Amino acid sequence: TFCSCGSEADNWAIAASLRDDRTHVVVSSIEHPAILACVDALEEQGRCEVTKVGVDKCGIVDPAAVAAAIRPGKTALVSIMLANNEVGAVQPVSRIVESVKAVDAGVLVHTDAAQAVGKIDVDVSELNVDYLTLVGHKFGAPKGVAALFHREGVPLPSMLYGGGQENGRRAGTEAVPNIVALGAAADIWLAEGAAIAAHSAKQRDSLRAALEERLGASR
Repeated sequence: TFCSCGSEADNWAIAASLRDDRTHVVVSSIEHPAILACVDALEEQGRCEVTKVGVDKCGIVDPAAVAAAIRPGKTALVSIMLANNEVGAVQPVSRIVESVKAVDAGVLVHTDAAQAVGKIDVDVSELNVDYLTLVGHKFGAPKGVAALFHREGVPLPSMLYGGGQENGRRAGTEAVPNIVALGAAADIWLAEGAAIAAHSAKQRDSLRAALEERLGASR
C-alpha cells in the first residue's frame, strides 16, 4: 500500500498490529525515531506496553533476546529494522522471525527496510515478515512516497477515512507521479542493483583501508 513516507508506514504497521488481547510491542533500542517515538507515545497513552531489546558491540540484535521478550498471547508486534540508519548494521531479521514465531505464531513482525532497499537485496519471502516499510527517496525516487508491504491476511485497518483509494486502506488522492517514480526506481535497482552494490562495497572498503592506515583503526 502506497503512502507518503517511512514514518507514516512505520506508525501504520504498529497501530495496525494492536489488538484487544495483544497490546505488547517489542522493538530494538536502535530503531529509527519513527518506531521509537511512536511506541513511546502509544505507551504513554495507555494503548500498548513496550519492551526494548539491546544490541551487541557490533550493533546486532540477538534473535534469542527478542524471543525471550515475547509474552505469549499478549505480544502484538515485533519491529526490528533491517539495516540501521547510523551504523549500517544489517539485522538477522529472518532468524528473528523464526525465533519469535516458534514462541508464539500469533505475533506479527515488521521490519523498517528504508535503509536497506536499494542497497542490499531485500526479499520479503526470505525475510518472512508480516509488514515491511520501504521509502522511495532512499533508492532514487522523489521524497514524498513510500510503501508498506503487508502480508495477505494480516490486519491493516485504515488510519485515514474518506475515499476508497489504496483498496480502501488509505483515503486521499494518491501522488501518482511519485508512485510511478518509485516503480521506475525499483526497476532500475532490479536491473543494476548488483553493480550498484559492488560499487558501494568498493567505496566502503577503500574508506576502511584509509582509516586503518592513517588512524591505526581495526575492525
